[in-house]
Amino acid sequence: MVPLGANFSPDDTPLDIVLYSGRWYQHRHLLILNMMLVIPLITSYANGYDGSMMNGLQSVDEWKEYFGHPTSRELGLFNAIQSIGALAAIPPAPFLSDRYGRRAGILAGAIITLAGAITQTLTTNLSTFVVARFMIGFGTTLAMMASPLLISELAYPTHRAPLTALYNSLWFSGQIVAGWSTFGTFRIPNDWSWRIPSALQGVASVLQLVFVWFIPDSPRWLVSVGRDQEARDVLKKWHAGGEDNNGLVQFEYQEIKNALAAESKRGSAWIDLFRTPGNRRRMRIILAIALFSQWSGNGLISYYLERVLSGIHIESSRDQTLINGCIAIWNLLWAAGAAMFVDRLGRRKLFLTSNIGMLIGFSMLTTCAGIYEKSRAAQAGHGVIASLFLYQAAYAIGYTPLLVSYTVEILPFFLRAKGLAMMYFCVTSALIFNQYTNPVALEALKWKYYLIYTVWLVFELIFIYFFAVETRNRSLEETAALFDGDVALPDMVAMEPRPELVVDQVSLQSSKVSSVPEGGDHKPRVFDGREGFQLYDLGGKAGSHMHIHSYTTTALDTGYFLIRQWWFPTRPLTIAVSVCVLAAFITSLVFGIIYYVNSFKVALPWRRYCYETAPFPPANYSTLAPVGVFLGVLTIASGYERRMMIRESYAAHPASRIPGTERTIVRFIMGLPTGPDVQSIQIENDIYNDIIVLPIKENMNDGKSFRYFEWAYHHALVPPPAGLPELNNRTVVLAPHDPTTTSRGWVQPDYVLKVDDDSFVMLGEIEARLRVTPRSLTYWGYVVKKKFMGGESYALSFDLVQYVATSTHVRAQIRGEEDQVTARWMKAHPRASEIVWWGERCWVYDHPKAGTVYSKGFLFPSEIERVRTFEATRDQGEPQEGAVDVRWSSVSTYPHRYTYKTATHWPTRYVPPRSNLSLPHAMEALIEGSGMSLLGPDQDPRTVYDQRESWEEKFRGAKVGGSVVVHYVKRREWWLECVEVLLGGMGVGLRPR
Repeated sequence: MVPLGANFSPDDTPLDIVLYSGRWYQHRHLLILNMMLVIPLITSYANGYDGSMMNGLQSVDEWKEYFGHPTSRELGLFNAIQSIGALAAIPPAPFLSDRYGRRAGILAGAIITLAGAITQTLTTNLSTFVVARFMIGFGTTLAMMASPLLISELAYPTHRAPLTALYNSLWFSGQIVAGWSTFGTFRIPNDWSWRIPSALQGVASVLQLVFVWFIPDSPRWLVSVGRDQEARDVLKKWHAGGEDNNGLVQFEYQEIKNALAAESKRGSAWIDLFRTPGNRRRMRIILAIALFSQWSGNGLISYYLERVLSGIHIESSRDQTLINGCIAIWNLLWAAGAAMFVDRLGRRKLFLTSNIGMLIGFSMLTTCAGIYEKSRAAQAGHGVIASLFLYQAAYAIGYTPLLVSYTVEILPFFLRAKGLAMMYFCVTSALIFNQYTNPVALEALKWKYYLIYTVWLVFELIFIYFFAVETRNRSLEETAALFDGDVALPDMVAMEPRPELVVDQVSLQSSKVSSVPEGGDHKPRVFDGREGFQLYDLGGKAGSHMHIHSYTTTALDTGYFLIRQWWFPTRPLTIAVSVCVLAAFITSLVFGIIYYVNSFKVALPWRRYCYETAPFPPANYSTLAPVGVFLGVLTIASGYERRMMIRESYAAHPASRIPGTERTIVRFIMGLPTGPDVQSIQIENDIYNDIIVLPIKENMNDGKSFRYFEWAYHHALVPPPAGLPELNNRTVVLAPHDPTTTSRGWVQPDYVLKVDDDSFVMLGEIEARLRVTPRSLTYWGYVVKKKFMGGESYALSFDLVQYVATSTHVRAQIRGEEDQVTARWMKAHPRASEIVWWGERCWVYDHPKAGTVYSKGFLFPSEIERVRTFEATRDQGEPQEGAVDVRWSSVSTYPHRYTYKTATHWPTRYVPPRSNLSLPHAMEALIEGSGMSLLGPDQDPRTVYDQRESWEEKFRGAKVGGSVVVHYVKRREWWLECVEVLLGGMGVGLRPR
């Protein structure tokens, strides 16, 4: 077998000396070198796994239930926190790689990523999960910044382009493992269904920690720090098989030495990225493709695939994870295939093909999604899936292999790490923007949000056409010099063993694509930093240049005209300002469209506002017919403690001000339990018989409230009015949720209420308020910002329940923030103008936490004497150990079911701001936001107390008010005392056992 470079002679070109006989894997040193480069290559695998795992976890029921069914904003945080960690790692990453070597960056990143994976696997709460995601983002970015540099600078010359293109393509291999690991574990009926995928994040880091010590460092970095002999040894061993005086080694070493010497004179500070025309031209392309890589619609599909598929009613965990895994395999095949042919096809052709394909695919996606939204046609849903695969293939052949490799190869050595960091900074910034914007915009606009990306893809195609530069068949040093115009010529001469060859090639190619300046100066003009659409192939065969056809003349002239205008950015400051203006424009466009189509930009009808309070109840209250109320408490399987508190408190209280007229039924509503909860819910329901299990997977904002109202229309029944036996003859069905053993004919309710399980309801007050309201076309609750009824509790008259359950328009819009979605349903009603929006603003949601939209304190004037009495008698006698006393209530003292030993937050007594306060002062401090509640260590309690507002002033200032529903804070240290106050105000307490 002929040794590499053995036939090198002074007459050979640079490409001649890199040729070798046979296959590369037949050369032992090349085989081992490429095997070693697998270690930095798997960094992209790790990044793909980390970035895609959250997408898979969103389809795992156990994960969603463990973290309380995260909202859209929480999902955005889970995804964005990793990007924030990545953003934090960008400043130190170039310093680490340039100062201590490329291997040091990989090593540091692997250690931090492994620590984050372990933390996420063992997490027990939301805060720790977020910290783990931050650590993973930070560590992965450190390794990502070093790995492509090591690959491009260590790889064999003819292998560099395919390997660097393959680097980013392996992102999809991580996505495949993440998708199929979640698909394989989602059936596990416990926490390990999501802990196992979390643990698998650390596999790549373990491999890197073990094998990174066997990889030589970059010869270019070794030369840059004065370790020239080590650099020659690395080149000799791994590029020439240990052969001394090898022609390839001589050429590479001298090229590296001359190029680094020339580059070092131009500076390597961050500002140098924008100092020269050539560098500005580089950064213009790099920053553009960085933005395009995240703002082409791929972020919408990759990170919110579940919501996209749910929009076309592909909702099961199995189907969603299966499609996710198939898309990942599809992407890997296309990306890896493009990476293998990147030198043969060229960068520009791949970019253009990719952008054209993405535009076609996303246009099809938008069209099919819009048709499906309106018609629910199965063919349109299938079209969405097909267009997803087309779009992903188009993205995979261009931006996946070229984003990193193209960035690395067009940057000079001393700016390579910083330029790559700038690219990642831009990518991460765009990603964070997407992750916070996409869930909100997708929820508000549905398929219309895709239109924004479709328009943006047109702009991307135009930019790539005019500014993408072909760089194939060049070494790193030749590619870097290509962008620097006239100053590139002496550097390329210095790098070339035969200087006249470079001059001849430059002159030949320049004469074909550039004009000779007037005035007799015949020096060839290569670049001036602006001709982004001119193609050069200085290292290729003679005559291989771009032919400008007649039909492109107009487009080229237009491009020339635009980029030579005075307002076109060419300086660091103008480029930075332009990027900021562009980002501001895109942000304004997105939120402007959201505002334009958002139905909540206009205030809802306002029929009753209670700051001017009227006497209640009215004089004719007792003559009105009792109202039938079905109250559904939306809960989840793990909310046992909340359900028990409700059963033993307000659910057992009188449901009407007038004894004997109660027609209110309280039931708990949940989705299908999973795992061990199936048996526990069955046992709980056998005991209490008050749980309604809807035939849906548990969720918060993905249609649960709609399914509840749909069920209520067909099944919700309440006792008939007392004294009206004729109603028994009209409806004789036995209520399926009747907990008693006595058969009795029940009737449809007048109102159906939706209540959260962390809300405290005054049943008697609810019945009284609803008794005086109209019983048709009425939407009752707490109006938030005059736009929708707050989700803690609201009621629909039964005719509106029927509309919700039977309307095809409602069925098409069941996902989103459930209280806001309900308001949309009401606005879409055929008789929307007749619906009464009955807002009990002063009586609903006196939130015990200051600063919230619902907050007005939690005590009210009629309760002050009762609270004083309660506190005065609290210390009389010793309660049973571990029990919560309820001596203040009308019920005899007894031990509460829950004790202080229970593993829960709520059995905690109220603690005044100071231990030595008198009883009146302690009572005043119960009003959150009052001067006494904010008592400082240097303040005199008596002075603060004397300056307090009167009860009438507090009531008129909306700081306190009578309460019908209270949304308490489940983790507030004194919320049990809040419940005690509410119970005492009704003259009742906890149900005796």
